[in-house]
Amino acid sequence: MKLRLNISQIFIPIMAILASATFIWAWEFNQEVFLAQRGGTYGKSGYGIFQTPCWTKPYLQATPEQLNSLASLHHSFYREISALGNQYLNLYYEIRARIDHPQPDVKMIFEKQKEFSEIKKKMDNLSIQYLLKAKALFTPEQVANLPLGCNLGFNYGQGMGWGRRMNPRYK
Repeated sequence: MKLRLNISQIFIPIMAILASATFIWAWEFNQEVFLAQRGGTYGKSGYGIFQTPCWTKPYLQATPEQLNSLASLHHSFYREISALGNQYLNLYYEIRARIDHPQPDVKMIFEKQKEFSEIKKKMDNLSIQYLLKAKALFTPEQVANLPLGCNLGFNYGQGMGWGRRMNPRYK
């Protein structure tokens, strides 16, 4: 019995493999280039499988003392920001509940919104203060080597992960 292969029996699997490989490569490239600090939504702490925080990359040439000082700043930052983050979320849900009420109290909603904005402002200021303290740990050459978007872990952001809300590592 003679084995006959049709061109489509060879061509389609090869194209599927090439398309998959291209997609995977493009995804990793996109994550590395455009999401310098945060990485993707998979892997440890929200990083891609092969990604680490921007301040641990070899091109920064950070000394162990600098990294230890930065870790100490991270602990202090998360200790301070966690209480504000809890207030922030509680107010957010309270405002949403008041808005969803059949007869919302407009005056109370605006008062709560003002409190909410004040907490957000405090969180922004705290984030910037710690970022400036962290940048002071490094030499100007090291700071110049940081990729765009690297906030050195001092951003509370929108969700879990490095630089976004509380990371279990810093409790």
